Formats: sequence, C-alpha cells, structure tokens
Amino acid sequence: MKRFLFLLMLMMSVFIFSCSKSAKKPPADSDMDEIADIDETVDVDETVDVDETVDIDETVDVDEIVDVDKAVDIDEIVDIDETVDVDETADIDETVDVDEIADVDETADVDETADIDEIADVDETADVDEAPDADEDSSVNYSAVPTNQQKCYDNTAESASCPLVGEDFYGQDAQYTNATRIFTIQGTPPEQEVVDSLTGLIWQQTESAGQNWAAANTYCDDLVYAGANDWRLPTMDELHTLPDYGREFPAIDIDAFPAAPASSFWSSTLQFNTTTTAWRIRFYDGYADSVSTANSNSVRCVRGFERVEGDDFIVSTVGSDEIVTDNFTALIWIKSAVSMDNWENALAHCETLDYAGETDWRLPDINELKTLVYYGAESPASNFPAITSTYFWSSTTYIGVMSDGWRLDLYRGKVEHSGKTGSGSVLCVR
Repeated sequence: MKRFLFLLMLMMSVFIFSCSKSAKKPPADSDMDEIADIDETVDVDETVDVDETVDIDETVDVDEIVDVDKAVDIDEIVDIDETVDVDETADIDETVDVDEIADVDETADVDETADIDEIADVDETADVDEAPDADEDSSVNYSAVPTNQQKCYDNTAESASCPLVGEDFYGQDAQYTNATRIFTIQGTPPEQEVVDSLTGLIWQQTESAGQNWAAANTYCDDLVYAGANDWRLPTMDELHTLPDYGREFPAIDIDAFPAAPASSFWSSTLQFNTTTTAWRIRFYDGYADSVSTANSNSVRCVRGFERVEGDDFIVSTVGSDEIVTDNFTALIWIKSAVSMDNWENALAHCETLDYAGETDWRLPDINELKTLVYYGAESPASNFPAITSTYFWSSTTYIGVMSDGWRLDLYRGKVEHSGKTGSGSVLCVR
C-alpha cells in the first residue's frame, strides 16, 4: 500500500511541473497580430483621450456651468442693501416704534393708516380758543388768575415809576408777572358766552338784576342760554375769578362784559353754619362780603368744571423751616405768619426773606391770598394748617383809594381794603 501511494505522489509532481512549463510559453507572432495591436486599436491618446473627450475644463467646467459668482450671485439676486434694505423699507424709528405705538399686526400699517404727527398733534388739536366741554374735568387753576393791576403806588398815590430792588415799596402786585388770561366771546347776540382761558369756566355774558338768593339759584338752574341748559349760580371761588383790580365802576373786564353794571352779584355759597346769609361780590370795586339771602343782587350764571374743595395743603420741612404746598394751585407758602405794622414793611419783609433755602419770597397779591379761603369753615375760614383768624396783607392796592391796600379777613373769608399804615399779618409765598 505504501508503495502505491509513493507512486501516485510521484506522478502528480510530474504533472504539476509540466503545467507550469506550458504557462510560461510566449504566444506566437500570429497570435499577437490577430488579437490586438494596442497602439493601433486601443491607443489611449486617440480613442479615449481624456483631454479631448472628457476634458473637465471644457466639458464640465464648474466656473462656466455653476459658477456661483455668475449664476447665483447673492449680491445680484437678493442683495440685502438693494432689495430689502431695512433702512428704506421699514425703518423702525421713522415708521412705527413698537413699544410706543402698537403691535403692527394688531393695529395697522402705520404707512397705510396715518402719520403720527398728523393723527394727534397736540398743538393743532387742542386749540385753547376752543371752548371746553362743560362736563369735562378741566384743569382749573384759580391762582393763575391775574389781578390786572399794572401800576405801582406808595402810601398815598400812584408812583411815577415802579420802585427798584431795595427801594421802598418794592415787591408790590404790578412788579410780578401774572399768567396771561384771554376771554373769548362765542355765540351770537343776545346770547353770547365768555370763555376764560385760565379757569375753563364759561360765563353768561349778560346778567339778570334784582333777585334774592333763592330766586337767583332758580334762575340759573332753569336757564337755557346760548344753546346750553347746564347753567348754575357760581360758587364764591368761581365768582372770585372775575374782579379786575386794575379798574373800578365796574371792576370787571368791560371788553368781555361790555354791559356789566357796577353792582353786587350773588354767589351760591352760604356763610358757614347759616341758611339765611350768603356771599356776594361788589363789582364796583371787588369787595366781598356776606349778606342776608333776602337781599336783592344781580345774577351772572356759569357752567363748566366745578371744583370740590378739600384739604389741598401739604406741610414739609426744609432744614429747620416748615413750608406749606398747595396741591391745587402749586403755590408754596411759609407755614408761620408774622405780624407787620404797615403795608410797606409787609412788602419789605417778604422781599428780604431767606427761608427754607429760598430767597424769592414775595407778598401775595389779593387773588393768590383768596386761594387760602375755605367757606365751609369759620374762625379761621381756611384749611391752611395752624393759620389764625386775622387780617392778612396782600401786595395789591385799592385804586379807588390809593392809601388803601387789599387784605383778607380769615375769620370768615371777607375781602376788603384798609389803610396801608395799619398793621396786619403776613404770609409770604413763592
């Protein structure tokens, strides 16, 4: 058996050697000619010349076919500066401030709806000359009402010129500028109204004479005049805004009220704690007092915002000095009054006062002084803190008797004139 296997292995070796010899035999010349001449038949340069057939630069040249700069040039197609320029199309500052105006989706396109300056230009819309609605809570500032006193006086007569700072009698009414007031006449005769630009009150230009207090109230309540029916008898605070202390007989603006008589006019205000005595103003000089409701006086009705009196005074301390601020009039007062022996010294005291860190104190004019009165009280007739029931000097001269100055009696709220050489209390203001 072993012999047989040895012979078999020998025969296989001979066979393998023969095959390897045959594989190494080169082909005949005829075979080379018949099969293929590589240079002639499959010449790479002639048949599949990459430069001629699939030359990337010529055939699929990226710069020519999909050249980003030429085909999809961002600057040319969607150039932000030229096409959707934020500054030109929707400049937030110029078109619509989201915080201040509104959400554009909820409100409107500002460019299509309106220009803000055209919608609500305050100067153009709220013309002062237009009369306010009588039902509106308009801003009434009685302290701004001017006295219209434009001349200066000493103790006995009109001065040739107003005194200079430091001179005797400096600091009187005419030397301080009041707010300008304009009376506008509207409507057609014989039913015209007078609109006060400072208080917003609308006055009946004509008047009714000779009525007692109850009849005067009824007259105004029932009045239909200039197309309005919301007339009323004025309060004492309202009536106090009409006297003109630069003239007398009558002491009222005669351009606004050309037929005004120099007579007394009723207010709707009763004297404190009575039902038979009411306040009035004499319009031949501006004097204010209370008389029996059975008396006969003239009537001028009013309409518009009516102030509800309250405690408007706020006390504060600056250093060691106390001041009182009137929230209704914005006037600032010293808290403690002093007594002076005459009008001239009263003027000088306030002009030279250094108080609460301020030196621009002055003696109040009669209209400013009247803002201290509260007719719902008596002795004193004021809500001013710790004030006394005494006479207070104003800086205003009574032009009918130039040796008199106007003063306020805070026992009841009476406005009167008295000799300038007499004593009185002083409450400086700024």
